[in-house]
Amino acid sequence: MRVSALLLLLSVVPSVGFAASAPASALVDIATARQSLAGKWEGSLEYRDYTANKWFGIPVKTAIEDQGDGATMIRKSDFDDGPKVGIVRITSVELFDAGKGMITTATFRKGRTPSLDSLRCAFTACQKTLRTGR
Repeated sequence: MRVSALLLLLSVVPSVGFAASAPASALVDIATARQSLAGKWEGSLEYRDYTANKWFGIPVKTAIEDQGDGATMIRKSDFDDGPKVGIVRITSVELFDAGKGMITTATFRKGRTPSLDSLRCAFTACQKTLRTGR
C-alpha cells in the first residue's frame, strides 16, 4: 500500500510542472492532467527506515500508457528490491469516471494480493490577483 501511494506521488509531481507551465488563461481538467502523465519517467522511490532512522532512495522507472479512451491508463513501475528479491514490477490499471470524479485503480505485484482503490478527485480553480499601489 505504501509503495502504491509513493508511486502515485511520483506520478503526480510531474503534473504540477505541467499545470504551472500552462498559460494563465488555459483551463486544465482532470482528464487532460492525467493525459499529461503519459510517457516514461525515472526517479527515486523514497522510504524511511525507522530502525536506522534515515531516509533511503532506490531508482524507479515508470511507464504510463494512455489507452486513448479518455478514461483508462496503464502504469508499469520497476525497481530493484535488493539481491534477495531482484527487480519488482508493479502494474496498475486506472479507470477515470469523469461523471463521478472518481479514479479507480487495480494494482498487481507478483507474490501479493491485488489491490483495488478508489479516490475522488477534483481541481480547484486558482486565481492570481495583481495588486498595485498600497
